Amino acid sequence: MKAIQADGRLNRLAIVYGLLWAVVAVGIYSVVLPFMLGGQTTLLSQISKEGKGGVVVSLICACFLAALPTAVGITWFMRRQLVGRTLRAALWRGPLALLVGAALFGPLLIILMTLMGVLAGEMPLEQVLAYWWMPMVGIYTFPLVAFILPPLPLLLIPLACWNTWDLWKRVNPATPA
Repeated sequence: MKAIQADGRLNRLAIVYGLLWAVVAVGIYSVVLPFMLGGQTTLLSQISKEGKGGVVVSLICACFLAALPTAVGITWFMRRQLVGRTLRAALWRGPLALLVGAALFGPLLIILMTLMGVLAGEMPLEQVLAYWWMPMVGIYTFPLVAFILPPLPLLLIPLACWNTWDLWKRVNPATPA
């Protein structure tokens, strides 16, 4: 019974991690996307702009939908890696979790955005079939951006280490003396 309760708590924790990482992804896109869509300075101005608001809302929804299964998978993977480890051994796994998480988040986000574009009628199916390889590009471009694009490593690596520390603290409770 304790294992089932622990799994339920771990799932809830993973969902919270996913929601927080989705907020981070939307924050990153709120800085980058307006420049890509026409030079506006705020994401809200893009939502109200004629013809481009659907893209922004779809991106926000896709970020949340892609972050949740990614966070659950990474939390389950890292839980097995962190049980019985020291803090020093646990903290270097933060960048590893970020690398694997970005490699899973990227293709999933691309697939969801493509699916939303097809369902909204903004993207013809022939174009989707012509670019079938795009999710595979997300496997290496999202980790590359997370670790190389100048301001992002300073933000994302400490957040990943903080997540790993929090998970380590939860899977290795301090035993009373």
